[in-house]
Amino acid sequence: MKSIRRIGSCDGSYTIEGALTLTIFTACMMALLSILTILKAEGEVQDALNRTAMQLSQYAYAAETARESDLAGDAYDALSREFADVAGRVPEDLMAILRNEADALAGAALAKNMTLHNFSRDNPSEWLPKLGVVNGTKGLDFRSTELLQEGKRLKIGVTFSLRVNTYGLFEKRLTIHEEANTVALLPEDYEDFRSGSGHSEGNSSIWQETNFVRGKYFMQKIKANNPDQDVKPGQGIDLYDEGAAHYVEGVSLNVFKPMYSQCGGDENAAMSYTPIPESIEKEILGYGKKFENDLRKLGPDITMSDGRTLPAKRAKTKTLMIIVPEETRQNPDLQAALQSAARSLESRYGTKAEIRYAEPALTGKTGGSHDGE
Repeated sequence: MKSIRRIGSCDGSYTIEGALTLTIFTACMMALLSILTILKAEGEVQDALNRTAMQLSQYAYAAETARESDLAGDAYDALSREFADVAGRVPEDLMAILRNEADALAGAALAKNMTLHNFSRDNPSEWLPKLGVVNGTKGLDFRSTELLQEGKRLKIGVTFSLRVNTYGLFEKRLTIHEEANTVALLPEDYEDFRSGSGHSEGNSSIWQETNFVRGKYFMQKIKANNPDQDVKPGQGIDLYDEGAAHYVEGVSLNVFKPMYSQCGGDENAAMSYTPIPESIEKEILGYGKKFENDLRKLGPDITMSDGRTLPAKRAKTKTLMIIVPEETRQNPDLQAALQSAARSLESRYGTKAEIRYAEPALTGKTGGSHDGE
C-alpha cells in the first residue's frame, strides 16, 4: 500500500509569503528608482537655472553700461559675444526687457532661450523626455520669471510636469517648480570695487559678490602685473603672449559655496568643508569649453589695452587661471578636487589650469596674495 505524504500547511504559507515579499521588494525598488529619476531631472534643471541667473546678472551690467556710454564700445562688444554663444542673437532691447514689466513674456522667452543653452548636456530636447519631463523643452514654462523687479532682483522661474516612471506599477505626474534668485550687477557695483571704495551691499568679502564683479576685481590685479600681455576687454581673452603664442583666461571659483562643497561644522573653518568633486569638475570644464569658443571667435588680430594690434597666432599653449579663496590652502580635499578637475581640463581641451589663492572667503578679511601653484 502506497504511503501518501501530506504537504504541510507551513510549506504553502512560505510560498505565499515569499511571493508577497518579493512583490513588495520589487515595488520599493521601482519607487526608489523613480525618486532618483525625479532628483536627476530637478538637479539638471536647477543647475541650468543657476547659470542663467548669473549670466543675466552680468549682462545687465554690460547692457546698462553700453546704453549709458557715448561710445558703447567694450561693454556692448562683450555683450554681443556672450549672446552669440548662449542665445544665438544680440537683443538690442535687452535692458527694456529686463526693466519693463510689460515685457514679461519677452523676459520669459529670453530666460528660456538662455537656460536651454546652459544645460550641462547637449540636445536637451532629446534627453529631457527620457527623464520624464512632459513635452521636453516645450513643456518648460518660464512665465514666473521676474527680471529686475524692485530695481535689481532677478528671479528665473520654471514650471514643468514630470511623468514618474514606475515601470507599469501606477501612473503619476508631478508638477515641479524651480527658481534661481540673484541680484543684477549694475555699473555702480563694479565701480565701487574698481575704485577700491568698498564692497557693494555691505558684503565683507569679495567672494560674496557675483562672478562678474570678483572676476573683474581679481583680473585687474593680475593684468597690472602683466601690462605687456593685457588684452583689451571685449575679446574674451585676458592675457596674450604673442612670442609664445600663449593665451590666458582667468576665472574665480568660490569652492566654499554649497554647489561645490558641503559644510559639516564651523562655517568659518576651511576643514569643515567636504568637496563635491563632480560639481567642481563640471564648472571648470564649462570654463574650458568657453575658453575654446573664445579662441575660435578671435579675428586675425588682437587689440591690447595699450593700443597695440598683434596678430592672433595659433595657440601653442593655453592656461585657465583659476582663482580660489585663500583658505583653500588649508583643505587638502578641496585641493585634490581642484587638481583632479585640472587633469580633466588638460585631457579634454589641452588647457593647463593654474590654481591661484586670493583673499579670504570665510573670515571676511581682505588682503592676501596671488601665488600660483
